[in-house]
Amino acid sequence: VGHNLEPCTSGVTAIRVTFMDGIRVVLVDTPGFDDTYCSDLDILELVSRWLK
Repeated sequence: VGHNLEPCTSGVTAIRVTFMDGIRVVLVDTPGFDDTYCSDLDILELVSRWLK
């Protein structure tokens, strides 16, 4: 998480977490929309490629 208006996430990153009771969760960090350097379409394509 950044504390200014500049984007700090440039790609898609996944973190897998397994809880003690066996529940598995995947946390996915993605760039936000209205990015300074990428269009919304570029960001959607990044996420789409990661989901495949």
